[in-house]
Amino acid sequence: MEERDETKKRTRITLIILSIVFSLILAINIIAGSNQKEQVLLAGLPTIIDFGSDCYTCTQQKGYLDTIKEKYTDNININKIDIYDNPKEADKYDVKVGNNIIYWDGYDDKKQPLNDGIYTYKIFAVDYANKSSNEVIGTINIDKTSPTFANISVTPNPFVPNGNNILNISYISSEKSNITVDIKDNEGNIVSTVEDNILKYAGSYLLSYNCKDSKGDLLTDGEYTVEFIATDLVGLRSVQYAKVVIDRFKPIITNISSAPEPFLPSGENYLTISFDLSEVINTGSIKIFDINNKLISGYNFNSADKVTWGWNGKDTLAKLVPVGTYTYKINSTDLSGKVADQFTGTITVIDAVVKSLGISPSPFNPKSNTANISYYLSSNANTTVQILNSNYELVNSVKEFELEQKGANNVIWDGKNESGNLVNDGLYICKVEVTSEDGYLSKVYQEFWVEYNNPSISNENVEYLLNYPDGISNFCKVKFDLSEDSNVTIKVFNNSNNIIKTMLLDLKCNAGNIEVDWDGTNDNGQMVLDGTYNYEISGYDKFGKSSQTVLI
Repeated sequence: MEERDETKKRTRITLIILSIVFSLILAINIIAGSNQKEQVLLAGLPTIIDFGSDCYTCTQQKGYLDTIKEKYTDNININKIDIYDNPKEADKYDVKVGNNIIYWDGYDDKKQPLNDGIYTYKIFAVDYANKSSNEVIGTINIDKTSPTFANISVTPNPFVPNGNNILNISYISSEKSNITVDIKDNEGNIVSTVEDNILKYAGSYLLSYNCKDSKGDLLTDGEYTVEFIATDLVGLRSVQYAKVVIDRFKPIITNISSAPEPFLPSGENYLTISFDLSEVINTGSIKIFDINNKLISGYNFNSADKVTWGWNGKDTLAKLVPVGTYTYKINSTDLSGKVADQFTGTITVIDAVVKSLGISPSPFNPKSNTANISYYLSSNANTTVQILNSNYELVNSVKEFELEQKGANNVIWDGKNESGNLVNDGLYICKVEVTSEDGYLSKVYQEFWVEYNNPSISNENVEYLLNYPDGISNFCKVKFDLSEDSNVTIKVFNNSNNIIKTMLLDLKCNAGNIEVDWDGTNDNGQMVLDGTYNYEISGYDKFGKSSQTVLI
C-alpha cells in the first residue's frame, strides 16, 4: 500500500515537471503579444516566459500556464514579455511576430525602372522548424503614363438638333480610367455633362447626346467644345477637345450701316460698311453694283459673326467711280448651308464741291505782295476760307460763308492775322470749306509758307555749371533764341582764332529756346587748357536765308 502511494506520488511530480518543461518550450517558440508589465523575478527559481500573444496556439496553452501560476506561486518565476510593444526583448528568444512592410521602388534587380504593366508578387514564410506557410499571390500595377484618347469623333457636324435626333460622340480610351465628357459654350461654361466620372476599361466607346442643356432645353446655335477628361487609377489625368457646331436656324444680318453718306471718294478715304451676324458663318460677301447692275467692287468674308469693310470708292480697275447711286448687297451662308436673307442698301457717290485749291506765291512775302488763294467749285456753294497755323489753330478768316457761283473762284490774303499784324515766318494751312445748295459739305486743305525775314539768333548767353562740392566748373551751357526753324552751327575758337570744337554742325533746330552743352573738350576729345574761348552761332532757314553770325 505504501509502495503504491509512493509510486503515485512520483508520477504526480513527474507530470508537473513535464508540464513545466512543456510550457517553457511552448512559450519560447510561440508568436504572440501582450503588454509587458514591470515584474520582480526571484533569484534561484526557474522562469517561464509568457509572451502574452493572442495567437491560436498561445490561447490553447493558456490553461496550462494559469494552472502552473496558481499551483506553484512563489516557487516559479513568470516573466511576461509583450512581443509587439517590446520586439527587441522578444528577439532575444528568437520570437518574431507582427505586421511586416516591404517597400519596392519599381526597379528590377539591375536597378532599371520597369515598364508600365501588371506585375505579380508572391509571399510565403518558413519558421525555425522549417515549416512553410501558405503562399499569398497579389498584383502590382505600374503606371507612369497619363491616359489618352484616340479617334475622337463628333458627328454629324454641324448638327441640327430637333429633340428626337442624337449627336454621336465616340472615342478610344488607352487604359482603365474615370471618364468625364462635358459640353462647353464659347465662353467655357459647362452647358451639359454627357458622362460624369464613369470608370471604364481601355477600349472604344460611343455616346449619344440629344444636344440639350442641363435645363433640358435644346442648345442655341453656335460653336461648342466637347471636353474629354480621363483620370487613371493612379491619378494621372489628361484632357482633350473636339469642336461641334449647333445650327438650327439660318443666319440673320442685323445692325447694318454704311458711312459717310453721301460718299466723296478721293482714293485715300473709305466708306465703311459694317453689320452683325446671328452666328459664325461659313462664307459671305459684300458686292457693290452700279445703276446697270454691273459689279463694281466686292469683299468676301468667312468664319465671322461681325463684319466691317472699307471701300475706297474705286472699281475693279482701281479707278475712282463716277458720281451716282450704287447698290450694295450682303449675303451669307452658315456652316450647315443655311442661307441668310439678302440685305440690299444704297451708296450715294458725289463729286468734290471744291477742288483745285492753290496758293501763290509760295513762299509768300507779305511785305512785298499778297497771296492769291484760288479754287474751283463744282456747284453753287457757300464758301468759308481760313488761314491756320501749323497746329491748325485759326489765324484769320479770309471769307466767311459767302455764296459763290460754280466755277473758278479766288480770294486775296494780305498776310495779316485777325489783329491786323503781319504773321511770322513759318508753315501755314489754307482751309476752304463749302456747303452746296443741296447740303453736301466739302473741305480741302493746302499748306504754304510765309517767308520774309532771315532767321535771327538772340538772347544768347553762357551758363557755367559747377561740379559741387569743389565748386569747379565742369561744363557750360550755351543758350539762345531762334526765330524760326533753321539749320544751326556752333563753333568754339581759341585766342588764336582756331576752331577747337564744333558743338553743332548744320543741325536742324525748331524755333524757340535752344540749349547746347560743352564739356570742355576739343574735337579730339581732349580737355582744353584753361583760358578764355569764343563761340560762333550761325544758321539758315528752309529757303536758304541765313541768320546773322553771333560771336561771343
